[in-house]
Amino acid sequence: MQPSCSTTASDHQACLVCGADAHGIHFQVNSCRACAAFFRRAVEGGKVYKCRRATNNCDVSKDTAHHCRLCRFEKCKKIGMSFNNNPIKHKERPKSQSRTSPRKSPLASPSNSAIVDAEEVVFEDHKLKCKAEDLIVQIKDILLNHRSVNPAPDLNGVQLSPMQTLVHSYNSMVPGGKPERIEFVHAVDIRQTMHFFKEMMKRTAVWMMSCQEFAALPMDDKWKIYVNFWPHMYNVERASRTIEYLGTDVSQRVLFTDTVAIDLHNYELIIPNMSPEKQKEMRLLSKPHDEATISQFFVPVRDLNMTTFEVVYLCSQLMWSVKKVKGLAENTYKTASRMLDRIGNELHNYYVYDMRRENYAPRLAKIMRLMSETECLYRDRKNAMLTADVFGIFNTDLHDSELMT
Repeated sequence: MQPSCSTTASDHQACLVCGADAHGIHFQVNSCRACAAFFRRAVEGGKVYKCRRATNNCDVSKDTAHHCRLCRFEKCKKIGMSFNNNPIKHKERPKSQSRTSPRKSPLASPSNSAIVDAEEVVFEDHKLKCKAEDLIVQIKDILLNHRSVNPAPDLNGVQLSPMQTLVHSYNSMVPGGKPERIEFVHAVDIRQTMHFFKEMMKRTAVWMMSCQEFAALPMDDKWKIYVNFWPHMYNVERASRTIEYLGTDVSQRVLFTDTVAIDLHNYELIIPNMSPEKQKEMRLLSKPHDEATISQFFVPVRDLNMTTFEVVYLCSQLMWSVKKVKGLAENTYKTASRMLDRIGNELHNYYVYDMRRENYAPRLAKIMRLMSETECLYRDRKNAMLTADVFGIFNTDLHDSELMT
């Protein structure tokens, strides 16, 4: 069971649920004992509530005599309360639904392919043209917004810490949250691959912009940091979502998109207009990288059983580790150094107060080792793409663009 409270970080602040005096940080937010106890009972008991007034907008402040339990629970979720560091989803149960209705399996039966309606891509002269320049414009448009493009909810004037903000943004990355059904497929179309890949790159920019300190940087510096960071965010996010959605058997199934999974050891990549011989060569070339992704990254992430807070900490470390990024403003390097100190302090408080883990150094060392692993995977991927290009097998305009360092 997750220890819930840190009493040193929120003295004299109000409960973000009801406005009463907060006792401490419960379930990662400032709250009173009563609201924390209510949230724990609701989650552990799998409670299903209905709105007292059928408005879904009841007053749940401390001055209200009888709280609507549904609206109170929704408020707990809105401010970011999480149980065992997993955000809680809650929906009213339809009247026709039985409490004992069996749940559908989260993984659908295998199908032959997963080809969705995606934007057109052109494959000619061994190069996949996927409108990389349009993608760059879209990402820069996101980074030009100096305000958070995915703001945390209104918390009665209380400002969230950088890690709290980034955890909230991470939990909001997948539209609609965790899907109810995942389809397991044996073949994927390159158009779907590029469509989701580009979507993840835009989501990464949105996540970064949720950090006020990053959003306030000069645009040129934001772009350089983004280009340095996005491939690693992709690796970390896909590994953590795979384990969250599919369980711990990452040796067989890997989350390919939000709703599609594949066996990374045995799948077919369909590339229109590419000969079967070239597709086979491409598969053989990418296989060592796929196997390394599983053994060197997904499996260690699984073995650590990382919490959402730890996943976001790793992403934040990767984002703000900019010493090797050339040409940043001096103030940007100083900001990055301050942010690494701040998120490090937040992680310390998280381990000591939330996790009740005094000796966390061995675990932290394993998490930090993942930083070097994702950097190695990125270099291996670049080398594989370079080899494929040299031998006239495959390349994309994305890999030839300014998005790749």
